[in-house]
Amino acid sequence: MSTVDAPSARAVPRDPLNISSFFVSPLRTILEFGAGDVSRAISSRDVIDAYATLSNRIRSQCQNLRHFEGTSVALDSLALHQIQIYQSLRRDIRQCFLGSTSQAAQAPTPKESVSLKTIEISEDQIKHATDSVHICHHALRLLSAIFMYPALYSLFKRE
Repeated sequence: MSTVDAPSARAVPRDPLNISSFFVSPLRTILEFGAGDVSRAISSRDVIDAYATLSNRIRSQCQNLRHFEGTSVALDSLALHQIQIYQSLRRDIRQCFLGSTSQAAQAPTPKESVSLKTIEISEDQIKHATDSVHICHHALRLLSAIFMYPALYSLFKRE
């Protein structure tokens, strides 16, 4: 017989919003993405997963957040990084649109014949565009989760 603790025997906190590290790991990945040397170790997939994890953790607390009043150590971690969160969301949502104006100027008119053979796009450009779209999508999902709950959007002060 094994003496290893079964997962059901572990103490599970009733309210994850009272766990200081509840949002920390995905938040750290999002904030560090695109930050110099550290960003080389964080892939697009990592930041997409971090956005998905953070959004899902927020949505998992919908009952607690809907009528939340008071303080929470998990929400304090978001409030502490409110400016960096804003900057990261802005960076990752804008990334999807960078270069679109120069590409629009080169786009053929409806009268012109368009063939996939004449469009020269490298595999790297396709991968970058795909990653940008996915990152933007997940950043928008996080933003929508923030806007759903006054307890979250009130953390972000206008300046």
